[in-house]
Amino acid sequence: MAESDRYAGCGRGAVVLLVVAIAIVTLGSRACPGPPVAHESLEEMLTAAQFAVDAEMDYAWTVRSLDGAELNLETLRGKTVFLNLWASWCPPCQAEMPSIQRLYHATREMGVEFVLISNEDPALVADYAEGEGLSMPFYTTTEQTPPAFQRYGIPMTFIISPQGRIVLKWLGSYEWDSPKAIAFLKRVNSIPSTTAPEETEPGPPDPPAPAGDE
Repeated sequence: MAESDRYAGCGRGAVVLLVVAIAIVTLGSRACPGPPVAHESLEEMLTAAQFAVDAEMDYAWTVRSLDGAELNLETLRGKTVFLNLWASWCPPCQAEMPSIQRLYHATREMGVEFVLISNEDPALVADYAEGEGLSMPFYTTTEQTPPAFQRYGIPMTFIISPQGRIVLKWLGSYEWDSPKAIAFLKRVNSIPSTTAPEETEPGPPDPPAPAGDE
């Protein structure tokens, strides 16, 4: 099978055997087929001394909240971001949603921004979130996914540092409220932001002091 076909995604192909093979891979890996990662497991990536990923973040993406408000990712510059690409029909996505909800509550005081993005109809996403009791921020998009968020399946999770670097990307579901994941987010959140403070224009010089009476 050609390399390009191997990572084409779930549900593609007219041959029944190919469809069955993809389904088996999906159930076994809890994600759509994707290229191998450098580390053996996400646990290793979370605990490695150096970040396993160091890629430039692309903030040029606008998504919409479920009430129709626009969110330009540029407004998240200087913050730690947990970004998850998912769909309500995807079993691995469904499996990890409760743990993301718990992580959302566990890290609220840290100021971590959560952005969960689907390309589905907003009403469908809202119904799913309400039915599952999920309160983290959900967004939808009809725009093309920026190259920085290239994916080979879903769920796909990215963690972005305050310095605007993607320091983790993972294809597949995970228990995101695990102690290792929370510790990793704390570590990322402690990185100083590169966002420079606004400079103020210098004011006029102070007038000379009045001369005293002789």
